[in-house]
Amino acid sequence: MFTVNPKRINYLTTSRGVAFTAELLKNGKAIGTIENQGNGGWTRSVVDNEHQKDIDTAAVELAELANRSTVNCNEWYLNHLIDIAENINEFV
Repeated sequence: MFTVNPKRINYLTTSRGVAFTAELLKNGKAIGTIENQGNGGWTRSVVDNEHQKDIDTAAVELAELANRSTVNCNEWYLNHLIDIAENINEFV
């Protein structure tokens, strides 16, 4: 359902980490971005409310499959999508 376009991940090294933006797809269609400012803050999605609800649901479902906590699992899920796009395919 949700994927990240690996050709549209942009990285920037900052003094506190690595910032990135990535194109977020739903069923192959661009719907928004995944972003991290590289300053120790959260990875977040920038999408409309309808898509955010779908992301929330997908995050909980995958967290349950991975035997992870479903509390605040969105950041883990978004980073997992980035990992898949980068061919890092393990549940961490």
